[in-house]
Amino acid sequence: MEILSVSLRDFKIHHDRYFEFAPGVNAICGENGAGKTSILEAIAWVLFNSSGDYRKEELRRQGSSSTQVTVRLLSAADGRTYDVQRQSGKSKADSYTIYDPQLNTKVEGIHRLEDAEQWLRQHLGIANGSDLSKLFGDIIGIPQGTFTADFLKKPGDRRKVFDPILQVEEYKQTFQSSLGLEKYAQRAVETTAQALGLVEERLQDWDSLRHQEQQVAQAVAEGEAAVTALTAELDTAQRQWQGWKAQGDALQQIQQTLALLQQQQQQWEQTRSHQAQALDQAQTAADRWHGSRAGFEAYQQLTQSLHVLAGQRSQRDSLRQQGQELGSKQQRLAVQTAQLQAQLAQISQLRQHLTQVEAQIPQQETLETQFQTLQQQLQHHTALATECRGLEQQLAQYQQRQTQIHQNLAPLAELAAIAATLPQLEQDYQASQARRSYGAAAQEFEQQLRHMVNEGRQQWQHHQGEVQEAQTTLDSAAVALPLWSGPLTAVHQTLATGAQLHGNLLESLDQTILVDLAHQGAGGGPGTDRHSQLRQLEQRRQEAQAAQLRVVELETQRSTLGEVEGAIAQLQSRLAELRQGLGAMADLQGHYGQIQQQLTNLGDPRRQAQGIRQQLSQGANIEQQLHQLQAQDADLAAQQAQLTQALVPFADLDHHLATQEHQRSHHEADYVTHLQQESSAHQLPHCRQVLERTEGELTQLAQTLAQTQAQYDAAQGDWDPAQLHRAEETYQRLQAQRGQWLGALPEKRREWERLQGELQQRQQWAAEGDRLTQDLHRKTAIAQFITEARRVYNQSGSRITGFYLDEIRREGDRLFRELMNRQGVALTWTDDYEIQVQEEKGWRGFRTLSGGEQMAAALAVRLALLKVLAELDVAFFDEPTTNMDRDRREQLAEALGNLKTFRQLFIISHDDTFEHLTENVIRVERVVD
Repeated sequence: MEILSVSLRDFKIHHDRYFEFAPGVNAICGENGAGKTSILEAIAWVLFNSSGDYRKEELRRQGSSSTQVTVRLLSAADGRTYDVQRQSGKSKADSYTIYDPQLNTKVEGIHRLEDAEQWLRQHLGIANGSDLSKLFGDIIGIPQGTFTADFLKKPGDRRKVFDPILQVEEYKQTFQSSLGLEKYAQRAVETTAQALGLVEERLQDWDSLRHQEQQVAQAVAEGEAAVTALTAELDTAQRQWQGWKAQGDALQQIQQTLALLQQQQQQWEQTRSHQAQALDQAQTAADRWHGSRAGFEAYQQLTQSLHVLAGQRSQRDSLRQQGQELGSKQQRLAVQTAQLQAQLAQISQLRQHLTQVEAQIPQQETLETQFQTLQQQLQHHTALATECRGLEQQLAQYQQRQTQIHQNLAPLAELAAIAATLPQLEQDYQASQARRSYGAAAQEFEQQLRHMVNEGRQQWQHHQGEVQEAQTTLDSAAVALPLWSGPLTAVHQTLATGAQLHGNLLESLDQTILVDLAHQGAGGGPGTDRHSQLRQLEQRRQEAQAAQLRVVELETQRSTLGEVEGAIAQLQSRLAELRQGLGAMADLQGHYGQIQQQLTNLGDPRRQAQGIRQQLSQGANIEQQLHQLQAQDADLAAQQAQLTQALVPFADLDHHLATQEHQRSHHEADYVTHLQQESSAHQLPHCRQVLERTEGELTQLAQTLAQTQAQYDAAQGDWDPAQLHRAEETYQRLQAQRGQWLGALPEKRREWERLQGELQQRQQWAAEGDRLTQDLHRKTAIAQFITEARRVYNQSGSRITGFYLDEIRREGDRLFRELMNRQGVALTWTDDYEIQVQEEKGWRGFRTLSGGEQMAAALAVRLALLKVLAELDVAFFDEPTTNMDRDRREQLAEALGNLKTFRQLFIISHDDTFEHLTENVIRVERVVD
């Protein structure tokens, strides 16, 4: 797999950027904040669904509603070029589009993240079921600044880092999660018949798979035989080639030694020539040193005499300097005196000019008074103009408000008529509500009274029977007791009358009062019409109430209208006054400009007069200063005379100095020669000793050179370069043939293993079909088998982890030699994840390695993890030199430069450490919107 380019649109800080990549090392350089890391984050987001700790909205460029990244890659599955594009927006889910530029078509059926991940695993060369995001976070995207830090931790802390990467605990989790499978096997007893039919359908292609498996197995056996034969031939060819190569290396070593001895002989010859010249120069210097000694001593004596005369010259020069300073002071006094005399002459002229300026002051005062008056008038008119503009704005606002109120009054007038009906509607509504209440009460009383009448009628009928029985008894008693016949007859009539009155009362209640109550409960009409009328009255009453509320607003609007119209009248009146007052403003401005120009032409004579008076006040001071200067000049003249007298003894000093200097210059050549040759003259004995030692070294070197030449002539006779070339070609040819077979065998083995797996699956199905025909005991055995399988899987986690560790150790050992560019070293990764390195004397722990060795060893293990667990030959390094000094940065760059196994390396750096590793340097510049 190879990443060819990436295109970013509104991704993080990138608006619209495009970057191309090449095989090998891709160095992404630029200043901090330019967006280098965002390039790798975009690739990880598209190809590995990894966004780190960023939220979805943080991936979009600030101010953008969506982001889009397109990665062009070379597929590991079919070797074709594809464009993988991922889009993300605010209000929609992320989507993928995969495009085949060679066929100019889209890959169908891939839009969701789940579909894209399955396609990416296939074309990135990653095993199915792998979590792409976790794979990138743990292995592919090597964390910044952790190349060596994780390996320097204690064993327990190292396990916390690498156990999750090697999936140590996932086997136990799988064991726990397979409990459902065991339960499923137990439930399989209930579905035996259905499962048996499914097994028979699955076994239909068993014979064709057996035939395919036999053909592939034969091809694998032929390939393995060819590899075995080629391996034997390759070992023989390698020994022959290494023998000739060792003989050539030995001859080359002797040749290099011979050249080195010849070069040393030339250097010693040159050294002897130089030393002979140095000896001659030292002898000449010694002769000249002895010959110049007399002149040297005379030169020193004359130098002492000149020091004495130099002291006298300094004293004389000091007196002359004092005289010059006095002369300079006299010149400055003369200049100051002339200046003061010129100022006195100027003061006389200023007195005459003061008279002319004072005559113009009254005119200036008159003009200033007029100017201030006009200025005040103009300020007043300016204030009036400002007020006028403000009033015009207020007038426009009031007129607009007046129009709005007129528009609001028209519908409010209509509502006033509706509000006038509210009192009558209230009365009608209350009356209707009362009738409704009375009707409800009458109905309730009618029901109660009717119930009482019905009960009374039943009681009356029962009482009527009792009365008749009582009357019969009374009639019998009257016959039996004639004396009591009168009272008994009266009782008989009373009972009859009471029964009649009770019946009449019930009849009256039923025919009159109940009928009247029924009429009141009906409200004088049907119930539906009464409720409909009440709802209509309620609706009209609510409309009238709403209209009454709006009528209140009508009164407010009318009141506001009156206020607005009054304000408009006041504003119009005030504006008329202001506009009349502003009519004379143009004349005032013209007169104001004329007065201002006259004042400018006059030139402020009052200030001029004040300045002249100040200058005239200095006249007395100037005359006093002039007298002081004249006195100082007389004093300086006296001092000058004294200095002239003191210089008389030094009149012939320059002549004596010149004579002594001439005599010393006559001996100067001997003096210089004596000093120059003194050091060389003292080196004469040393030069003789050095020359003698050099001649002895040359004699010994000539003997060694003769011996080495004899060894080279003997080795040259047995050497044949053509044999080495033929042995190397044979070795490379056999290695290429073996590599071709080895390259083809894995695919065939995978196909063979797949077919074997298919056959094994079908054998299991066949066995399952046999088991399904048996009774419950066989199904119980299957359940036990699954239980045992879970136990084995629970115990196999450490073994599989050990297998991964062995693969990582072998790959890390090979990569370490490649990174160090030395074949005599070895690397291992222990069970507690400690790195150890062996070279000559034994194994060394990671902490005892040098900085460069630590960097190469840690890098080898991390790349081995990437190679074994992810099966990728692409690696990403984000700022790998963070917190490193320059030596460690160069060591890391050198190690990565030796790496040849990986197809592509992406290195982000803000310095120039990696720029010499590759010609493919991607410079990312900060873009300012």
